[in-house]
Amino acid sequence: MLNCKVYSTIIFCSLLAVTGCIESKYPLDIKPTLNERANSFLNRLPGINKNGYSKMPVITKAKTVEVYIASFKESSIEKDNLLEITELNSNSTHPVTLYREVDGFSQDIYMLKYQFTCSEHGTPTPVTAIVFLPLRYRQQKSGPPYCTGPGPVYWGVLNETDEYKYISFDSVVHIKAKGNKQYLKMDRHKKNELFNLLFMPANFAEVPEKSSAVNFTKIVRMGNNRIGGTKPIVFNVPQIFKDSNALQFNYYKTIILNP
Repeated sequence: MLNCKVYSTIIFCSLLAVTGCIESKYPLDIKPTLNERANSFLNRLPGINKNGYSKMPVITKAKTVEVYIASFKESSIEKDNLLEITELNSNSTHPVTLYREVDGFSQDIYMLKYQFTCSEHGTPTPVTAIVFLPLRYRQQKSGPPYCTGPGPVYWGVLNETDEYKYISFDSVVHIKAKGNKQYLKMDRHKKNELFNLLFMPANFAEVPEKSSAVNFTKIVRMGNNRIGGTKPIVFNVPQIFKDSNALQFNYYKTIILNP
């Protein structure tokens, strides 16, 4: 039987990462998509269009989208006198071996952050939304890596108290296609079920710069689970991966949306 620590690590990875070794190419080139047609890619999400959020009508749509990326690459590390292959964040503090290179899989996890305003009982209420979008890539010995598929995509909002900020992801998002163009669409039937994840601390820069980053050190899965039963399960990211930067996202750029 798997012990609790190993089982929790498996659950953590299944919630966030792209699983499997799919070799087929996936028809999504995310950076050109965001740069050239961000509106059509995101337009079915609350706040990008006039669709309401939590039964509140949207009165001011998002004007910009901030893009953050956490990049992971398969690397070889020495662990307990053994050489292991693992995926490390590009900001990882874990030492890698220099005598063995790995040409395997890599992964980019995108966080798309945007702000809009809703009307709550007639009062303008600002909302900061976050899209969590992981994509898996296959490295090639010659030529650029190609995308093999997405992982679980989530939509949530940034919550802020006087002392703490965290993201609550409570909606599943699907990547759909119309012709040869993809777009994101909310799954209205999978809200507030097993997909409510809290990411913390969500210390995004007010005005992001090239060096801006956000480092998540704790993730909480709300709802029933096989470890805690009815108790939420807490993932302490640095403890699981022995890496203080295991889930650090770097600021990439800000996209201006069409009005």
